Amino acid sequence: MSAPADLAELRLHELLRVMFRGRASDLHLAAGYPPMVRVDGAITPLTMPLLSEYDVQALAACLALRRPHAQRGEPEQHLDFAVDDPEFGVVRVHLFRAGGQRIALRALGGAVPSTADLGLPRRVLEFASLRAGFVVIAGATGSGKTTTAAALLDAVDVACARHIVTIEEPIEYRLRGRRSLVTQREVGVDVDDAASGIRAALREDPDVIFLGELRDGVAVETALTAAETGHLVVTTLHARGADGAVERIVDLAAGQRRDHVRRLLAQVLAGIVYQRLVPRAGGAGRTAAVEILVATQAVRSLIREEKTHQLRNAMATGRAVGMQTLASHLEDLALRGLIERESLREVLRDQGPADG
Repeated sequence: MSAPADLAELRLHELLRVMFRGRASDLHLAAGYPPMVRVDGAITPLTMPLLSEYDVQALAACLALRRPHAQRGEPEQHLDFAVDDPEFGVVRVHLFRAGGQRIALRALGGAVPSTADLGLPRRVLEFASLRAGFVVIAGATGSGKTTTAAALLDAVDVACARHIVTIEEPIEYRLRGRRSLVTQREVGVDVDDAASGIRAALREDPDVIFLGELRDGVAVETALTAAETGHLVVTTLHARGADGAVERIVDLAAGQRRDHVRRLLAQVLAGIVYQRLVPRAGGAGRTAAVEILVATQAVRSLIREEKTHQLRNAMATGRAVGMQTLASHLEDLALRGLIERESLREVLRDQGPADG
């Protein structure tokens, strides 16, 4: 390795050290700015010199050399992959251009946390015992969806001897495979796209299929069909609220296919977990506030009959089966002293009047 490359590697190691030891979730590198980190949801500049375009390009080249595979058909404008650093664990990398080269890194760490470590309600863990159905982990970018999904899959591995197949872009957590056989496949490396990955998985004798994220109508229909054929399918989705997740799944389908997708979703849905990360009282990190929709017969009927606006009331009155609204869980966290009242109010203001 040449001297400039050696220097860039040392600098990258130092930045990762600061990122992980400072509990940052993200690290941003752009010319004209100092390195910037996101800690507990807030962007903060590090006390380091401003980066030049040469600096950022050299760091991007270092990261690109760490890719586990060369991806087929990778775009020139951006590139996504994950690297497993021997000291710090898994880091998700996004290289992109905005006038010049930029880098966004997401810290994932090493071991998969348990649902108990994450402070998730027991009802979330119960989805791991299902033999079949469709489970959605919903939320905004950076809300911990992938971490919760990984914890759920880890619970499946601990509780049962099954074949877990994942289709991810990129692979973010390496599942251990203690009681189960684990097959993790990466889009662009092992499979061409999510839909073809799911179709291939159905020929691999799976019990559980995890799709890293629902992005389009083809993937939606393929995933729902996999659940319909008797598999447990877990996926993540960008959405606001459990009721919003239902509408987004239907909206991803092509116009003439929406009625079919709605009926199929009503048939196979097991539950939706929507989560927000909220600052802990005292400023020591963040905790997950979650909304849970369980697919009772009443919920299935509301979805089938396009009465999604009534799902929030179903969650509010469904505590006996483990349902809860985001507002009720926030209230519980505040009563237990885990979050501040002001944090509760801020989340509800941002979420909108539907959950107030």
